[in-house]
Amino acid sequence: MKLRVFACVLALACAPAAPIPVAPTTVAQPSTDHPPADLRSEKLVRCLIDSPDGCDGCDKGDTCVYKQMKEYDCVYIVYGTKCE
Repeated sequence: MKLRVFACVLALACAPAAPIPVAPTTVAQPSTDHPPADLRSEKLVRCLIDSPDGCDGCDKGDTCVYKQMKEYDCVYIVYGTKCE
């Protein structure tokens, strides 16, 4: 009887352990498809809507094309640059 109990204990001790569940390690990526909740601004800004050759950004060239529009529209609809 003792030998049978010993064999059962030994068999359980040598059995492969069940895998330990691991939580997925996904990192949340920032979404660029919509604005943050706090930027539903109606504030009018000067928006750089086109920057052809010779335009390096806000007030950096004569060929830059600007338009006054709502901050939200400039940044998230037109994908322009705010030049305030």
